Amino acid sequence: MTNIDQKGSADMKHRVYIHTNRKQILGAMVSKYTIERYSRHLDKFDVEILVAEDNLDIQRVLNQTILIEGKETVYAAEDLQSFTLARFLPPSLMAYQGRALVIDPDVFSTYADVWDLLGSDMGENAILMKEHKQGQWATSVMLLDNARLTHWRFSALINDLLSNKIDYRDQMTLKNESASIGNLSASWNSYDELCSETKMLHNTMRITQPWKTGLPVDFRQKKMRPLWGIVPREWIHYLLGRNPYRYRQHPDPRQVAFFFTQLKSALQSNAIPTHILENEIALKHVRPDAFKVLRSMTC
Repeated sequence: MTNIDQKGSADMKHRVYIHTNRKQILGAMVSKYTIERYSRHLDKFDVEILVAEDNLDIQRVLNQTILIEGKETVYAAEDLQSFTLARFLPPSLMAYQGRALVIDPDVFSTYADVWDLLGSDMGENAILMKEHKQGQWATSVMLLDNARLTHWRFSALINDLLSNKIDYRDQMTLKNESASIGNLSASWNSYDELCSETKMLHNTMRITQPWKTGLPVDFRQKKMRPLWGIVPREWIHYLLGRNPYRYRQHPDPRQVAFFFTQLKSALQSNAIPTHILENEIALKHVRPDAFKVLRSMTC
């Protein structure tokens, strides 16, 4: 892991940055393991984990009021996704040289060699990413040509958020980005679908993240609108046997097996020390029955 206040070095190997906060550190470590495990070109790029709480600029915005979708909202330090602003750090960390692949901590290489993406032809584009909706981009997985992004100044971005000059949601979808953006194949940011075409699996449904099943929900949930304007939807969830305030079992057993198989392999090779998993369980960042699930997996 690296402290993300450090300056870009003279070593301009391409890099994969997995940005996270302390709540999602195990996911980030498994993500790193899968990327390194399935690449045949580790001499050509590095993989680093960026912990958001270590950055002084992100510390400035935590628990402060900013604009989110036009409303003044507290950017909560305890939210599961407090790391998202770190998506815009890598160009400055790499001194605006080389390429950076930036991914969320719940994105995993599914047997694909990430070098196939890092070394791909970007044309004249500064950024490659998946189009989330028409005119909105999914910044959760981005391939960046850093030399074309010299206008990404992170301290200035935080200043603009704190002064309400920009809206967080506009920044997350790069609504006002001036650089050229190209479309990234959905296989490199596959939303909750594990199939033969999937190269990177993204567990976007936070409430069913496989490593959190059964834990109390620790992210900000949108208030459920009453059914027909009268019946609280929470009641319906309880009637269906679903506690809306606890993480649920992932609906796809293959994705649960994939994550825990990778975790088991990482533990066996000591890429992830056992004491880290024990600590994450104690902190209630990882489901309490994780070791039981691991025992049922074969690598």
